[in-house]
Amino acid sequence: MQGRVVLVSTDLAIRRIIPTVLSQTGYHVDLLSPMEALGFVCQHEADVVILDLGPDQAACFVRLAGRLKWRGPTIILSAGTRADLEMAELSADSFLRKPIDPEEIVTALGELTSAAAAGG
Repeated sequence: MQGRVVLVSTDLAIRRIIPTVLSQTGYHVDLLSPMEALGFVCQHEADVVILDLGPDQAACFVRLAGRLKWRGPTIILSAGTRADLEMAELSADSFLRKPIDPEEIVTALGELTSAAAAGG
């Protein structure tokens, strides 16, 4: 298994496609609501959180997860630009602009999990 990914999305297409693609490449995917995901990252090991929420919702999630001691990498999927996300004071390890080629997510996950395994 490549690692454990928490996917938080309200987009039906993302909720169907991303778990399928990631599971085919060896990742275990937990598809959760924002509230479920906050509880999950407090109680379980997750290698990466992928957020596909509006900028304000994603920023709130990231702040709350940080307060709950989540320190793992976060990928943001967004139709907005990086500037839009920065205006929402949203920090993440990777930003992927929608529409997304699923291989972009696989590549970003590989880079983030490799960096985490290497200690940085």
